[in-house]
Amino acid sequence: MMKEILLYIPFLVVLLSLSLLPLVAARFWHKYMVCYLLVITCISVVCDLIFLDVDQFKHLIHHALLYEYIPFICTISSLYIISCNININIQMSDTTRNNSILLFIGGCLSSIIGTTGASMLLAKPFIKINENRGNIAYMMVFFIVIVSNIGGLLTPLGDPPLFVGYLNGVSFFWVTKNLFLTWLLYIVFILFIFYVYDKIYIVKHNYTHRNTQTSIAISGSHNFFLLAVIIVSIFVKNQVVKNVIVLASGLTSILTAKFINKSNSNLSNKIEYGPIKEVILAFLAIFITIAPVMLLLYNNQEYISSIVRSISQYVSLPNIYYWMCGLVSSVLDNAPSYLLFFNIAGDAESLMMSKHILVAISSGAVVMGSLTYIGNAPNMLVKSIAQSMGVKMHGFFSYIFIACAIVIPSAFCINYIINTCT
Repeated sequence: MMKEILLYIPFLVVLLSLSLLPLVAARFWHKYMVCYLLVITCISVVCDLIFLDVDQFKHLIHHALLYEYIPFICTISSLYIISCNININIQMSDTTRNNSILLFIGGCLSSIIGTTGASMLLAKPFIKINENRGNIAYMMVFFIVIVSNIGGLLTPLGDPPLFVGYLNGVSFFWVTKNLFLTWLLYIVFILFIFYVYDKIYIVKHNYTHRNTQTSIAISGSHNFFLLAVIIVSIFVKNQVVKNVIVLASGLTSILTAKFINKSNSNLSNKIEYGPIKEVILAFLAIFITIAPVMLLLYNNQEYISSIVRSISQYVSLPNIYYWMCGLVSSVLDNAPSYLLFFNIAGDAESLMMSKHILVAISSGAVVMGSLTYIGNAPNMLVKSIAQSMGVKMHGFFSYIFIACAIVIPSAFCINYIINTCT
C-alpha cells in the first residue's frame, strides 16, 4: 500500500503545485518553476524505477514519452507556431452579440481544425477585441469551455478523445451524426449563459461599447495550408513519420515568416514563446507523473466495471459512463480517460450499435475536459496566452468553480433532454 501511495504522490504534488504555487508563492514559481517541476518529475521516475518491475517501468516511460508526450508536444508546438504566424486582425465593437457570434464561430471551427488550432487562431483576436473592458477573465472561461473543448464534439479531428475512438474502430461520421444534438444543445445553453452574464456585467459596470466598424484583415494566410497539412497528418499511422511532418510544418512556418518579414519591413509578427514553453514543461511533469495513476486505473478495469454494474441498479448506464468518464477526464488527461471507459464498456462495433453509452463516454470526455486547466491541453495554453497579454486569469480553483457553475447545470439539463428525446 505504501508503495502505491509513493507512486501517486508526485502527480498529486504537480497538481497542487500548478494550482496553488502561482497564487501563494508567485515570485518563487516564476523564478524556479522549471527546476521545481523537473525535480518532481525526476522523483516520480525514481519512484517508478524502485517500485515497479523492469518491464513495467520500461513500458510506462516508453509509452508516456514516445507514444503520448512527444507526439503531443510536436503537434501542439507546431499548431501554436503556425497559428501565431496567422495574424487575424478583427475590428469590431465589443458587444455581447458580437462576442457571442465569435464564440459560436470558434465552436464550429474547433471541429474542423481541432480545439487546439481554433483556440490558437482566435484567442488573441478575442482578447484584443475586448481589451478596453478591463479584466475579461470570465470571458476567457467561456472561450475555453466553448472553443477549447465543447466545439470539438462534431468530428474525430475536433478533440483527442474522439480521435482515440476513431483509431479504435469508431467510424468517422458516426461522431458527427450522433453527437450533433449534444454539440448544438451545449453551444446554445452555454452561449445563453454567456449572453445573460455579459449583459449583467455591462449594466453593473456601466460599460459603454466602442463604436467600431467591422473589418477583418488576415496576414500570413499561407499558414492555413500548413495547418491543413497537420490536420491531414493525423491520419498517418506511422508515428515517426507523423512527428516529422508536424515538425516540418512548424519549421516551414518559422522560415517563411522570417522571409516575409525581411521582404516587408512593415510586417512584424514575432512569436511569443513564453506560453508554449510553460505548457511544454507543465505537461512533461503531468505526463510522467500521471502514468502510474493511469496504470492503476487500467489494472483495475474489472473493479471499475463492477462499480458501474452496481450503480446501474439505480442510475442509467449512459449517465454513469458520462459522469464517471467526465469527472476522470477533468482531473486526468481526457484522451486516456476516454480509452479507459471505452474499453470497459465494450468494443467499437457493439458500442456504435447501442449508441447511448458511446455518446455518453464521448461527450463526457470532451465536455468535462473544460472543468480544469489540465483537463485538455488548449485550456492551459489559452490561459498562458491570455496572461502574456495582460489578462488576470482566474486561479486553478476559482476557474474550476466558475467552469463547473457553467457546465454542470447545463450537463444535467442536456442529458435529461437527450435521454427524453432519444
